[in-house]
Amino acid sequence: MSISFKKKIAFSFFPVAFFFLSVEGILGLIDGGANSKMTLCVPDRYLGYRLRPGYSNRLYNINSLGFRGKEFSKKKEKGKIRVFCLGGSTTWGDSSSPIFIYPKLLDRMLRDKVNENYEVINAGVAGYTSLQVKRYLESEIVDYNPDFIIVAAGWNDIGQSFRKDWTPQVTLNSIGNGFLENLAVYRLLKKSLLINSKIEYDYRRPNPEAIAFFKENLTSMAETAKKKNIRLIFMEEPIAASNKEGFGNIQNITGFFPQLAGNDNILNMIEEYKKYSAVIKNVAAQYRYPFTDSGLSLDCSSKKFFFMIYCTPPMMET
Repeated sequence: MSISFKKKIAFSFFPVAFFFLSVEGILGLIDGGANSKMTLCVPDRYLGYRLRPGYSNRLYNINSLGFRGKEFSKKKEKGKIRVFCLGGSTTWGDSSSPIFIYPKLLDRMLRDKVNENYEVINAGVAGYTSLQVKRYLESEIVDYNPDFIIVAAGWNDIGQSFRKDWTPQVTLNSIGNGFLENLAVYRLLKKSLLINSKIEYDYRRPNPEAIAFFKENLTSMAETAKKKNIRLIFMEEPIAASNKEGFGNIQNITGFFPQLAGNDNILNMIEEYKKYSAVIKNVAAQYRYPFTDSGLSLDCSSKKFFFMIYCTPPMMET
């Protein structure tokens, strides 16, 4: 008895589909581990990407609103003092234990030492540049009616500034758009076939326009906070090369930036870090907003950090 053409197609499809799903599953386990942005995040046209609401594993818990941590109501409860922490991986915490992430520590300190009305929310997203932080703050975070917003941005901008093809648009980091980017098979083929499209960096010559764009983003955030009557706090990014003597601990920074072959490249990176830190400090001073230095950022349990929030004019009135 002959088999119809449609049945032949159907019988051929199932083995192929099974094979594809098996390969996808295996590659997904390899490529889509706990630290993969494709696992933790979803594409976003305006922000580049955002955290995947409701995702959780042994390291991370992302609530239904898309923030790392426990659930909370979008509408602020009466009497609550809401603090949002924005930035890249230094705020997000990467794979750190939740008890060592600065927004978590700050939340505990404020609740223990002041009162239980404080609510600190971790709005950090690993890899975010100042452009992404600005867009996130202005398009969404302000709608949560925060009393304070802490902004820690800089490292990702500095890293991008050494790109040979730098433009403002490249600072909108992306994980791709569409269904294909969620497939491990597609990502593997993309890596294999587009080797020659690797981004090139020149760590001797940062683009001078990058730091001006960084300042523009910080200024925009400060203006938005001022209009919304939100108290903004600028935090200088921590640096692995800093210590009590200054920036002499070069060995530490190579662990974070192995691509910086040679001490000259590392020193260039540190020099840019100093320039970007000066921009943060100047914008904070211009708008009379608090500023925390790098030594403080490295020790986020510092009492100075606690008082930077508690002992500011709006809080003294509460």
